[in-house]
Amino acid sequence: MFHLDDLRKITRATGFIHTLSSIVVNESIFYSAHQIKTRNRFDLISFNEVALLLSLMSEAPLDLSFPDSHEAARQYQACKAALDALHDEISSFSRGDKIEDLFTAGQHFIEPIFYAAGAGFWFDYLSLAPRLYELDKQFLFERGYEIEEFSALLREMQAIFKTRLRDFIREQRKNIRKIGLVASPFVCFVFSPSDIPQAQIDTYKKFIDRFSVEFGKGPIVKDPLDYHPCKARPALRLSDTQIFVPLVPMLCEQLYESPFYTIAQDKSYFASNANNRGLASELMLGEILRPIEHLELIRDVKVKYHGSEIGQIDLVAVFGAAAIIFEVKTKRLTQASKSGSTKDLINDIQAGILEAQRQLAGIKSALLSKAYDNISWGCPGFC
Repeated sequence: MFHLDDLRKITRATGFIHTLSSIVVNESIFYSAHQIKTRNRFDLISFNEVALLLSLMSEAPLDLSFPDSHEAARQYQACKAALDALHDEISSFSRGDKIEDLFTAGQHFIEPIFYAAGAGFWFDYLSLAPRLYELDKQFLFERGYEIEEFSALLREMQAIFKTRLRDFIREQRKNIRKIGLVASPFVCFVFSPSDIPQAQIDTYKKFIDRFSVEFGKGPIVKDPLDYHPCKARPALRLSDTQIFVPLVPMLCEQLYESPFYTIAQDKSYFASNANNRGLASELMLGEILRPIEHLELIRDVKVKYHGSEIGQIDLVAVFGAAAIIFEVKTKRLTQASKSGSTKDLINDIQAGILEAQRQLAGIKSALLSKAYDNISWGCPGFC
């Protein structure tokens, strides 16, 4: 549907991995407050674009050849131009006269639009991931996902990268003054067991097995908006023990996001534990609200009439005579997007939005009209 030939050709050019490293250094890393204020983020490469480039690179064998300066500059410009052209193509396809047209067509509706962890800092993901999967901890551990240990490992990797890049930049400034040449920043993005503290090496080996894709073994990208393993595992395997990680924060994001797929694939486990993340999210929401003075929190409220439950509230925050009702939604039905079923995904999104609206409207109506005769809760205060 979308034209990827130009971009695919660029990613298979001699030593493109070095060019991608330069793009990330130039466009995804800020060195000063001035850069944060003045740089136009729309001109810079995004996580989604990096994931697409990794997906295309995973199709072919690894090429570590170093391109000369002219070839590297050509690849850089051609890559950015191809990405801009792809954006224009997607925007043209997605543009419609009415919002209903976009919603019902849906080919560009992918999971991250509604569900992905796309609004946090890397350290937020690492802090929240162990709490999000607390109720699934044993299940994931049996399948090699040690969420707390992986979180600690990624903190270490981010610290290693920060120091490594700082030293690299200092060295290149000296080289420019002395010989006028700049080396490839590729080495800043490569991790191996020798970089990792001895106590974390076993964790590192488990981690790269679950969060990297081997060169030459990635599926062919047919649509840039479809699911691809590199989106959930944004690192490329250079060898049995080495990985190329263009952005550690992308791995942090996926530590928060990807374990869900392992849970959802086990239909028996998922059937009886689908709401674990919802329960964990309610507890996290309560923790966020708890420090607010004079706010009373009540969780798992059931509103009944003549003995029948007419509504359920995940969390209520009461402040004097006012109350805020929270309805926590989690990713329970989006496996359709991973298998490429756009129709199922659209139905899922529509049903989820309508059901949430129905629940909130029903609860609000019952409370305001006092159309109930009993309210119970499973957890008064915060627990």
